[in-house]
Amino acid sequence: DIANVVNEAAILMVRAGEDTITPERLGAAIDKVQSGLLMPKIEDRDVVERLAYREAGRAILTTLLNIRNQKVMKVSIVPRGKHVARTLLEVDDRGTLNLNANNFATKETVSDAITLKLAGRITEEIVYGKEFVTMATTSDVHIATQLASHAATRLGYLMDSPMGPVVLSKWYTILPEKRKAQVDAFIEELVAEAHKRCTRLLKERRPAVDQLCKELMEKEEIDGQRVAEILASAEIVEVEEVSELATWYSNSNALASTSGIYSYFI
Repeated sequence: DIANVVNEAAILMVRAGEDTITPERLGAAIDKVQSGLLMPKIEDRDVVERLAYREAGRAILTTLLNIRNQKVMKVSIVPRGKHVARTLLEVDDRGTLNLNANNFATKETVSDAITLKLAGRITEEIVYGKEFVTMATTSDVHIATQLASHAATRLGYLMDSPMGPVVLSKWYTILPEKRKAQVDAFIEELVAEAHKRCTRLLKERRPAVDQLCKELMEKEEIDGQRVAEILASAEIVEVEEVSELATWYSNSNALASTSGIYSYFI
């Protein structure tokens, strides 16, 4: 990857008639290698605003949770490759969110990861209302549920599972229906609790989300340092405790049903 970035930066340098690879050329090369070629801009301002809000919510929550010291490098609503918007991190997030690859994940890390994956979805809920959430946020619920199912079936000993300190992933399909129902209920509980927590955090930090969205609409790309500055300086809103837990989840169109959740992800 490093060689690809340097080669791409050299190509950009030559095209610009320069004789030195500058930080700007390296940044442009990283964008191209990580995210793909520039795509035509989206002209619909309502769509752009929604994209900006979603990425603002994700970037603010990433910075706030600071999972294993993971920091935002840049937030962008410039379409590239398959991505119409993205939040780039200074450290590859596979070590944090891929629980198979992280032997040092704690209960807090797992809970934070599930919470963070719902950020785009919940930002839309807060800003536009639950009845106007778009299908684009379905993947947030999908990935959060994957993480929760992993935690429930492989990390039960870590997550205070009601099934006890056991690993069920290999035997889920042959478990009695009553036992499967326990697993599914625990997965729902993990995601619903993450939804509750994510909603509270983003409501508290709504001024920061609004400000970052505004700046993204104006500049299209914001670096991680500015994200941190916005979060540090913005007002924290006092909010009432979120009482809804599973209602949103059972009514969600993100999954075909809430029964047999784990088998859905095998």
